[in-house]
Amino acid sequence: MGKNGTVDDSKRNFRQWLDLQREMQSALEYRLHQQLDDEPAFLASYRRRYERQFPDWTGRQLTPDELTERLLAGDIIMLGDFHSLAQSQRTAMRVLRRLLKRGFHPALALEMIPTHYQTDIDAYLAGQMTEREFLDLVRCEAWWDFPWAPIHALLRLARRHALPVLGLNSDVASPDRALQERDTHAANVIADYRETHPERPLLVFFGDFHLADGHLPAALTSELEARDIEADVLRVFQNFEPLFWESLNWNGRSPEILELDSGDLCIQSATPLVKLQSYIYWLTFHEPYLYADDEEFPDQSWIREDLGREVGAALKRIARYLRIPLLEQEAPHVYWVGDEDFARDLARKPGWTRDDLAQVQSALAQGEDSYLPPKDLAVLIEPGQNRIAEMAARVLHERSAKISDRPRSLTDDFYLRVIRHALVFLGSKLINPLRKSRDKPYLLRFLREEKTVGKDWRIRAELLLSYLRAEETFLDTGSLSGFSTRYYQLRGPQHLALTRSVGRNLGARLYEALISDRVSRFWLRELFFKPFHLEGSPSQCYFDCLEKLGIWAEDGLAEAEGERL
Repeated sequence: MGKNGTVDDSKRNFRQWLDLQREMQSALEYRLHQQLDDEPAFLASYRRRYERQFPDWTGRQLTPDELTERLLAGDIIMLGDFHSLAQSQRTAMRVLRRLLKRGFHPALALEMIPTHYQTDIDAYLAGQMTEREFLDLVRCEAWWDFPWAPIHALLRLARRHALPVLGLNSDVASPDRALQERDTHAANVIADYRETHPERPLLVFFGDFHLADGHLPAALTSELEARDIEADVLRVFQNFEPLFWESLNWNGRSPEILELDSGDLCIQSATPLVKLQSYIYWLTFHEPYLYADDEEFPDQSWIREDLGREVGAALKRIARYLRIPLLEQEAPHVYWVGDEDFARDLARKPGWTRDDLAQVQSALAQGEDSYLPPKDLAVLIEPGQNRIAEMAARVLHERSAKISDRPRSLTDDFYLRVIRHALVFLGSKLINPLRKSRDKPYLLRFLREEKTVGKDWRIRAELLLSYLRAEETFLDTGSLSGFSTRYYQLRGPQHLALTRSVGRNLGARLYEALISDRVSRFWLRELFFKPFHLEGSPSQCYFDCLEKLGIWAEDGLAEAEGERL
């Protein structure tokens, strides 16, 4: 679509994908309308001002390095946050890490912590209390009604790098004036710090509505001018829905970093669908224990089976888009849990066997969701949109192919897992096109820049990079010599990690080929129905896919994604 908002008529798969996205968006908006009471007048007014004052896009997109240079030039950086969206907090972490790598050590100012805890924050950062003592004392997760774990991760990073942290939140006297009072209070705290530490830049992480011209920026400008303090202020918005649709490319991807005509920036880290879904999930599932750091979890009465509807709806949409006939109409039974220990409680549910339990526990221990086809039962680690979409694609594949659970050669086992992950990742990217795979540029950058990463992660990255180079050799020369038997003989976590990563790379390429009309949905439908009965059929299927996608790439018809945050 791009700046002019038009779609090439020849992009049939893209146009129908766009219809799918808008249909899902409308369904979620209706569901949210049914779930929420009327928006309070003061909040509606505050939101409308944000939407009305949002700057226009210049049509220019920036690279991550250009973003970093713009951040380095700012004295006060305001980064917007959508509190229920985990990707929003991950972006904050990535931004802070990029700054630290360049030797830029800002003070971190957080809306998520009240100012009256400042003495405790300082003591925690100075190592005068443990993390547990700090959390017990401050108890932010008890009053901050959104996920606390990502904020805790920011605090840990700040402590590791000796960064000052400021609490910006405050008690308010009037609910109708709560947002404006918090803007005024935060502006005072920021100005106080700027006045006493003019050499130290600030990274302010605050709710996105507060970043409108007439909200926190206006309050801060007034406070700085009253004290005769000079500061270059840069606003970095996140995930403004109209801008996503305006900037959307034909390949179903919005540019990640957009320049706005106000001189500010916008980072697009999630689609409008994923953003809205995160809010609905928060409304539905936001019991404090889900995000708490302590080890006490509720009893089995809290195990939920609420996600069958969500997985079933995503399954039907993926199937309809790919034109896959549904052999079964019923939604699967889908539980979600917070820890693998929950699986022990599931054993008390009717129909579960000891082997079922062992399979679920093994998957959860590896950070993977679990699905048991014979019982049509699934267990998700958390109720996130990506996990729900992946499970929907997984159930669709299992129901369509009906692959037998029998002993296979190491090579066939490897490539069967790769193909499963590829189709699952493809399905999830139809729902969330901004999902990322660990491709070769990412791995090279990771190995070059992440000097403090653990040995295990570095081994995994080097292993995947060597495998992707073997793929390149195969596509260039047709030689299989790069595919060493060591890939197929891996055990445990390394085997799971490599097959998952290789599969996601293949799934990302399948998605790109589909959206650009390089492959047909009928061809992909055949992949979903392959039963892989014959010895060697999984590896044959994998290399057939690789050659088909390789020819497409060699024709120069694929648009390079470029470096992303």
